[in-house]
Amino acid sequence: MQTTFEELEQLFKIKDNRQIKRGLVNKITALDSKNVQVTDEALKELLARFRNNGAYDVAEASKAYNVTEETMLHFARHKIISSYQLVSAAGSKVLFLKSELEKENHLLLTHSQADRMKIARLADHLARVLYKEKEMQPRNYLMLRMYYFEDISREQIANKYSLTPERVRQIIAKTERRMLYAVQRVLHGIKKYEEYDKQNTELRDKNSHLKYQYSVLEEKFNKLKSKTSKPSVKRADKILLTKILDSSFSDEVKARCLVHDINSIQELSTHTKYSLSYRGFDEKEITEVESFFKKSNIPFRAK
Repeated sequence: MQTTFEELEQLFKIKDNRQIKRGLVNKITALDSKNVQVTDEALKELLARFRNNGAYDVAEASKAYNVTEETMLHFARHKIISSYQLVSAAGSKVLFLKSELEKENHLLLTHSQADRMKIARLADHLARVLYKEKEMQPRNYLMLRMYYFEDISREQIANKYSLTPERVRQIIAKTERRMLYAVQRVLHGIKKYEEYDKQNTELRDKNSHLKYQYSVLEEKFNKLKSKTSKPSVKRADKILLTKILDSSFSDEVKARCLVHDINSIQELSTHTKYSLSYRGFDEKEITEVESFFKKSNIPFRAK
């Protein structure tokens, strides 16, 4: 790709073509004092994009979009927006493609003043909460306010607190991280709450299902209970306590019971057909006993 020193100076924001020669060594070949042959493929691609769209340096971009140069460098450093760093012998230069800035301006650069104020108030409230919770030192809080909300440069803050601009940058960056961690803790807490709420909902559903099963079983139990004849149970208990002589048995059965020391119906119920037969009860007497127990709803075993 053939171009000129003048075009490279204009696109890459370099005022002296000697910087181009030193910075882009092995990437370009000088054909003469004006023309240049680009030999590096990546540089060819970048140059084509810069030709088609145009580029801003940090100062031009901050002026075009009404933000500070520190903000533009922050965007570039944290890759919030795309940027390109041109390194030459005279130093480095950060460049932005105009077309890429136009894509991002609705998100980052051209918010209305009202939106900016809302964001600033939100950040200020978060900083105040951290300050009140003693998670942020008073000096750091004041530095953060001056830098972000009062548009005071790091150099001015450094002069006020007798610090270097680099130290101010470190303090502000540390405070930013604290704010970020605070937001992350809140989000983590919200996520945990959602998990617990989901588990609680599942447990409530299970509990409702168990209550329903319990009510069904209780209803079945009550139905079975209502079918059971309580008077017959009481009557059976009363019959068991009845003495043999006071019972409705025939005289033969009564005599046979008394011979074998069976004095009550309860004692008689402990015997079986086999044991009564062994004790001399004939078949007619055993049938009478069995019929009596059956009518009285009292169990009587064969063996």
